[in-house]
Amino acid sequence: MDGSVQLHLSGKNVGVFEALYNSTKPVSLTNYAVELCKPGQITTTKTEIPFELPLKSKSNKPLYETYHGVFVNIQYFIRVDVKRTFLSKDMMKQIEFNVEYKCIG
Repeated sequence: MDGSVQLHLSGKNVGVFEALYNSTKPVSLTNYAVELCKPGQITTTKTEIPFELPLKSKSNKPLYETYHGVFVNIQYFIRVDVKRTFLSKDMMKQIEFNVEYKCIG
């Protein structure tokens, strides 16, 4: 699972050179991996492996709500990798999920 903040500067609001120069690498909010299944053979054509992941931040920093804006993106993804034999190509699937906070009151 991976969660990060990506900052984007627009060439319209600042110069193109400044937009390229000030682009930053994503800031990681959360990132960890879990082995869901031991190596072995899957015999059926459809296999479901239920799992849960606790949504915890790195080093007790706050997690922010998912946001897609012009200058900032806050995104969270779950990625699954299936390692296969050397004769078969490995498989990978990634999906985005949203983080929202409920207002209590």
